[in-house]
Amino acid sequence: MDDKRFPSPLELRLTEAHTRRVATVWEAIECLQTQWPISTLPAYRAAMRACRDALDGLRPVSEARRAFRTAAREAGLLGAKAGPPARPVSQDINPRRTGAPATQSRSA
Repeated sequence: MDDKRFPSPLELRLTEAHTRRVATVWEAIECLQTQWPISTLPAYRAAMRACRDALDGLRPVSEARRAFRTAAREAGLLGAKAGPPARPVSQDINPRRTGAPATQSRSA
């Protein structure tokens, strides 16, 4: 089984002082198995499945990367600070539907 490279690597912040660069499907699987904070979230399981399928040639590598990135975001590993997983939020980001106040940007 040959390892497959992601189109571009992902930088994860595992702790305040520890980051990890994940550049291949095998590295993503290793990270999911050994360093993931919560392995019960749906995106974690989807990422494991997508990465295994990509290694077997059943899915494109870009799809495995996308699933891994989604799992990392759900686990709170993307962004400036690591932290507990984000609370589940609605997929709908339209402020009119979510009841959030609409904001307007003004040019100076």
